Amino acid sequence: MMILRDSLLKIEKVFYKNQTNRGNSIMKCFRSTSINTIERVYTEGIVPSCGRNSRLIGDNRKKVFFSEGFHGTIALLIDFNIVYNKIKNNQMQLSDNELYSRVINSKNIREYLGEGVYLTFDSEKVVNENENNEVDGFTSEK
Repeated sequence: MMILRDSLLKIEKVFYKNQTNRGNSIMKCFRSTSINTIERVYTEGIVPSCGRNSRLIGDNRKKVFFSEGFHGTIALLIDFNIVYNKIKNNQMQLSDNELYSRVINSKNIREYLGEGVYLTFDSEKVVNENENNEVDGFTSEK
């Protein structure tokens, strides 16, 4: 949990006041991504896909996944850590042998995830297709 806490301490502000929205709070959305994808995100944007972490939790949809706000981000990381530990401790199996091997052979969740960053965007600019779920939000839009 220390790794999760250290990562979360880097997230400073979750809400801010937008003058064009009559002072209403606008939720920040967070998307975790590998540092290796930053150049591609800059040139192509965030493209809906089914990445390694989605497959780890058994989700094969091609979407852009994100969390709404600070609490959603914390909850997603905790849930992800639980799944990782269940796989690591042979309490849960994966049908994807390559992914299973990657988890089993990693020293810890930090090594499994590698270097990453949080990308942020305003909730008013995206529709969460997973209504009423701030943890596992997603959109099919680019």
